[in-house]
Amino acid sequence: QGSTFAITRSGLLCEFNSRRLLDKWVELRSTCANCITVGRDCLFVGCADGVVRCFSPSTLHFLATLPRPHPLGLDLALATGVGGAPPVVVGGGSTPPRHPHTVAVCFDEVHRRLTCVYNDHSLFVWDVGDLKRIGKCHSYLFHSACIWGIENYPANGDLLPAGTFLTCSSDDTIRVWNLDRATAGSRNIYCPELLSILYMDPNLTFICDADVQGGSSDKVDTTYDGKNGVRCLCISPNGKQLASGDRTGNIHIHQLQRTGAQEVCKIEAHDSEVLCLEYSGPPEEGGRLLASGSRDRFVHLFDVEREYAFQQTLDDHSSSITAVRFVRDSPPGTLQMVSCGADKSIVFRKAQQGQGPPVFSRKHHVVGKSTLYDMEVDSSQENVLAACQDRQVRVYALASGKNTRCFRGSPAEEGTLIKVALDPTGTYLATSCTDKTLALYEYSTGECLASMLGHSELVTGLRFSHDGRHLISVSGDSCIFVWRLPPEVSQVISSNQAGVPLPTTWQDARRSSSVAVARPLVSGSPQEESSPEYRFTLGPLPSWAKKQMMEQQQPANSKPPTVAPPPVPQPRGRWAQRFDAARSIFENGKELSCGGAREGDSSSAASGSVRMEDGDAEDEHSDTEGSGGVLYPVPQDGNGAEPVGSFRVTEADLPRRRPHRRVYNSTSDLQSEANSEDEDSSSTAELRPLSMCVSTENLDKLGQREHFMRANYESLEQPVTPPSLASAGPSPGTRSSLSARHYRPEPSSLGSGSSRRREEMAQALNQARQKLNALGWCSSKSSGDLLSANLEENLIRRTASMTDISARRRLTYSSGDSVGLWSQQQQQQQQ
Repeated sequence: QGSTFAITRSGLLCEFNSRRLLDKWVELRSTCANCITVGRDCLFVGCADGVVRCFSPSTLHFLATLPRPHPLGLDLALATGVGGAPPVVVGGGSTPPRHPHTVAVCFDEVHRRLTCVYNDHSLFVWDVGDLKRIGKCHSYLFHSACIWGIENYPANGDLLPAGTFLTCSSDDTIRVWNLDRATAGSRNIYCPELLSILYMDPNLTFICDADVQGGSSDKVDTTYDGKNGVRCLCISPNGKQLASGDRTGNIHIHQLQRTGAQEVCKIEAHDSEVLCLEYSGPPEEGGRLLASGSRDRFVHLFDVEREYAFQQTLDDHSSSITAVRFVRDSPPGTLQMVSCGADKSIVFRKAQQGQGPPVFSRKHHVVGKSTLYDMEVDSSQENVLAACQDRQVRVYALASGKNTRCFRGSPAEEGTLIKVALDPTGTYLATSCTDKTLALYEYSTGECLASMLGHSELVTGLRFSHDGRHLISVSGDSCIFVWRLPPEVSQVISSNQAGVPLPTTWQDARRSSSVAVARPLVSGSPQEESSPEYRFTLGPLPSWAKKQMMEQQQPANSKPPTVAPPPVPQPRGRWAQRFDAARSIFENGKELSCGGAREGDSSSAASGSVRMEDGDAEDEHSDTEGSGGVLYPVPQDGNGAEPVGSFRVTEADLPRRRPHRRVYNSTSDLQSEANSEDEDSSSTAELRPLSMCVSTENLDKLGQREHFMRANYESLEQPVTPPSLASAGPSPGTRSSLSARHYRPEPSSLGSGSSRRREEMAQALNQARQKLNALGWCSSKSSGDLLSANLEENLIRRTASMTDISARRRLTYSSGDSVGLWSQQQQQQQQ
């Protein structure tokens, strides 16, 4: 009926009539209203704390309240829905559970589905066909901030199902995913693909998106350069332990379990964010170490068998450590460690075996031309691949440390390579560039097979699946993409894993297929190039050229062929109903009322519903297929307790709704009223663009995440010296990390005597300086201090200017003879 609905930040639902006057409003009983969607018979408003209320669009009468989503800090391992038990919150106490805010809603009138998006990046699809029995059709839980890393669970592990991978994010969570629903047993009722969530912050400060707080009054740090989040992670070769490094420099060790993980150790290793972690391998293969590299340019080694006791610190780099890799050497039981950094160097180290853990010493130190951001070891354990800043992939030999190969790692003309990943067999490699693209290459030839684009931010992690069928990528846009590899690539990987090489004919056919991007040009005669299926088209030509070409091709006496007009596409679905109503208006000249069009006749509504169901039968089937039915959540305390009609609708006053008619006594009153109306209309026109905007609070945040992601990688070349390391001595509140101890070694008994002698010499110098000051002797100063010095205060001073040094004369005069000093200077200048 021409009404306009609006919501306010204070929690009001308002209705404006066709004259743009406030008609009625209703209180939503929430701290804030964030989103609204309107249908023919339902109006849904998304509010804070996960509340979604339903009203009637015609009367604004309250109809229902939707169930709330999952509580924040949910333990997914126990959220199976068996027995109707309420969800368990990790670390929950006497305080009531918190719920994410609703930030977007969308209503599908055909299938009676309401889609809700919450500020923790979760998505719920509700079945609102029966408002007295609302159920959940689908639900998905995702990361709410930048994803920094991804790791595949080892194939020989027995704690988690095959095909499981883990991701870490700036929302202080580590999530365990498995896309194959047939491999695992019972799944949770909120997100079947998500097995469990590890919460690193018990307060859940950054679990929700900082950009869309949904009108919450909580004080949340919305800056992207905070020290929150998990920066990297690594799984032990046996699949029993998980190591993760955060942005404050701590390393957390978790013992993996079938239903989650338990933290067993926390190490204050670095004074800056941990950029990389790497396990050396099983103890029977000569490795039992954990290496960590940080922005503070240090590499720390820990002994896994001795409960991660500190073993060694390596400081060969002058800038941030971007990657660390362990390599099994040719003699069994020996190890090599390779590290690269933002100082454009790569260091090869060899382990010296003894009775205790191995100790590494530098073997080769190679300095390149560009920064190295990531590194991988090939399947032969003889070469190392490095992703460089100049978009090149350089291959270094482990034995000599020399650069043996170099090929292009990105088809783009600008950007920087930041990640490189090899498939399990070492046949193909994937790279990511700062221009938000991915590329797939063949390692042996360096041929680009495919390029991918889809992420809205930088791709921060890449991993191939163990079966070689998928490529998983994570990005700063908090999204996880699973790419399906071409069948030819998957077949090569599976054949190499089975040890059965493919025939040469198949390889030649693959190289000539459409998977390869580059193809050699074959020169031949024009007759060989033409094919019988060749057809000349006039599409790219302008209209005058098309007309001229058609006149030349047709004979002079032939008539142009008559071309039948193309058929007019008929509307289908709900558009057909509107088309029939509009055609009846034009043909019969009858005007339909708005109320009749909205409510409609029973027969017409029935026919329209049948037509829409027939047109969208396939979509409805695909929407409900595989959903496993509709889940009806258990009502929580305080949820859905409002009965129908409990919300009071307040109507505006009659004078405000219907403006009274004025009687003008003269033309001057009429002119003044017209002028005032013009002023009001001009002021309204000036304010109209502002009223059309939804919200202007987050406009300054556009591009802030992309700027932060780029700056995070570009700033790796600058070494970071924390204040705790720059200070002369440790203070009571200073962080005591291993890197700080390396900068400030503990004082020993041998150095106590030297420090005492140093203090005695400093006291003697201070006493001598005091005696000279008492005699009136001042030390040499700068030229600026000499010009600003007062001659009456410093009558006897040391020669400091170049003129006095060249003349090598000392002025001798009494303390009160200032006039004689001035006369002597004048005589010297005249000479």
